[in-house]
Amino acid sequence: MSNAFLQPQVRPIHALRTRLALAYTVLTLFLTGILGIASYFGINFALERHLKEETASYGQNLQARFDNPINALQEKAFYGEVYYQLHDLDGQPVAQFHSSNLGNLQLPTVNGLTHLENRVLWIGKTNWTIRSRVIGSIYVAVDARELEQTRKFALVALTGLALLATLLAFPLGYTIGARGLKPLELAAARAANVDPSNPQSLGLTGLVGDEVGVLVGALEGTLTRIRDRQQIERGTLAEIAHELGTPLTVLTAQLENLASQTANPLAISARDAAWDIARTSEDLLLLARGELEPTLDLHLLDAREVVRAVALEYQQSPLEFVVPPNRLEISADPVRLRQAIRNLTRNAVRAVTNTRETCEFRPASVQLKLEQQGQKAIISITDNGPGIRPEDLEFIFERFYSRAGGSGIGLAVVRRIARAHGGDARAFNNHTGGAMFVLELPLADLELE
Repeated sequence: MSNAFLQPQVRPIHALRTRLALAYTVLTLFLTGILGIASYFGINFALERHLKEETASYGQNLQARFDNPINALQEKAFYGEVYYQLHDLDGQPVAQFHSSNLGNLQLPTVNGLTHLENRVLWIGKTNWTIRSRVIGSIYVAVDARELEQTRKFALVALTGLALLATLLAFPLGYTIGARGLKPLELAAARAANVDPSNPQSLGLTGLVGDEVGVLVGALEGTLTRIRDRQQIERGTLAEIAHELGTPLTVLTAQLENLASQTANPLAISARDAAWDIARTSEDLLLLARGELEPTLDLHLLDAREVVRAVALEYQQSPLEFVVPPNRLEISADPVRLRQAIRNLTRNAVRAVTNTRETCEFRPASVQLKLEQQGQKAIISITDNGPGIRPEDLEFIFERFYSRAGGSGIGLAVVRRIARAHGGDARAFNNHTGGAMFVLELPLADLELE
């Protein structure tokens, strides 16, 4: 089988599993980030609320005690680790109305977390009232080192968990994606190597009924339908070729005999038309039997003789042929090679005799040329017809592709025959107008013969 159907190489960065794993990773980072931020602020809110309640409780207790300032002066050291200080309505500290553990320091007149020398404090404010009249403020501070440490720990822990989850998301997502997409990868690899002439089953069974399984099943069904359709088409073509074979053989023999006995142009034209129909029938039979895969009976022969034999079939057409003076030995099937050259020559002759799509009126011309280039024998057929549409150049050798009203088989046969001989067939448009078809065939290695 030809190497035309190779598995496409997909770079890992473009693989579906990689994109899915990256999507999982980004989603994990986003979700863990959102959850981490929410958790951090939730923990911080709970701790701050606890400190607010604690300072408020101490403030209310102090308010009850400082309702009688004389009694309060006797209990300055009662609260130990709790710091407090009283301010008047002007915001100035009231002398001696502060906790003894505060020493000569003054509490900042703020609410919330603050630092005082080497202390981390949470300060709360309560109105100082005597007989229901506000005469100042009571500032209470409690140790807030636990809040600050918990904040730092929560930030480090949540950040670490988010990073760890993100780092694990890619390999886990890639592994899970690879396992889920494995059937699709196998199907793609096997489908890339399916022989279009004989599309067999991919051989994938027991798949899970998910999207991948449905897709692979649909591909299997498509291959089955293509194979069934090809079998029907081949059978039909074989029947047509078989039915045409006998009458065409009789017809061509009679017309050949008639053309050899008379120089009547009508007889010669009828003979050539009959040969064209017979060769099209041969192409159909070849298509039906082996999807244009010819069986070769190789012989060592002179390429000039094959070219000359085809050229002699078109003596009544505007064809000239050019061959080198020396032999060009090739290993080829003479029948198949003549068939390929004949198909190209016939197309060229038709192009210059049946169509005139250019504005120039010039004599029809077809050149069949054989030459040597390196270790290759080059057979070129050049005409001055309308040429090939640029959009058709890429597809002109495909089966059943034709815009000229033909069957679309002849050029496909030509390329298959050329490649079966280790060569190739190509098509070009001449810059001076018209088309050129080229057959490349390797020369025989006479040292090995």
